Amino acid sequence: MKKLPLMFLLVFIGTMGLAQEKEGRFAISIGGGIAQPAGRFAAAPVLSLHNNAGNAVTGIAGRLLLQYQLKNKLGFSLSVEGAINSQDKKRFRQIIQNGLSEGFSVKATAKSWKVFKVMPGIYYSFSVSGDSKLHIQPMLSAGVCKTAVPAQSYAYAKNDVPGTAVSISMGKRDLPLAFCYQAGAGLNYYVNNKLFLLANLAYFASSPVDKYGYNVGGDNTTPGTWVPAEKKYALSSFNALVGVGVRF
Repeated sequence: MKKLPLMFLLVFIGTMGLAQEKEGRFAISIGGGIAQPAGRFAAAPVLSLHNNAGNAVTGIAGRLLLQYQLKNKLGFSLSVEGAINSQDKKRFRQIIQNGLSEGFSVKATAKSWKVFKVMPGIYYSFSVSGDSKLHIQPMLSAGVCKTAVPAQSYAYAKNDVPGTAVSISMGKRDLPLAFCYQAGAGLNYYVNNKLFLLANLAYFASSPVDKYGYNVGGDNTTPGTWVPAEKKYALSSFNALVGVGVRF
């Protein structure tokens, strides 16, 4: 993973070196910024097997974007993106604390959400300045994303009371590839006819499905009925990026 930023930089520098005076139809850009979770992705968790809240907080996002401009203002794109959102550990601990009586101390940890996505798309580019340096690009993309439900663990014990300690751990659960889409708009400022600076705001959404099962009606002596179930994780977020690109 450490080699990826260097690879993107080499591709970017190489592309600038190959650029000719004539305006090209291809463009490559890299950008980074924030990923702001929304909806169920940002909602507080509950202590239930059926919980599908993300408990995510503001994270970081990155994007590599390839574009091809047609003779008119329409174009095609391919974006490779990733985002990392930590979980609200304080809120997670407080929810556990609220379910206990007074006198208990709680420790809780939660790993980060990591979302990777590949999306082809279409865009429309038009100039909004007389010198054609400033362009707006509405864009719509759809593809696949990959993520996993992050690991969580917590422990609690009643203060100064031996034998009351409880520890629970839930490992990471990989989710299958899921359909995703993204809608947004970018603002490109051309420093010259090749190099441009960019800002982009987009809404991303996906709903990967977690299939699981649970026992109903069982106890210590009688086995229960195994019930298959599934839950969707809504990975909604607003992504704001800035970056640099080159046309060739």
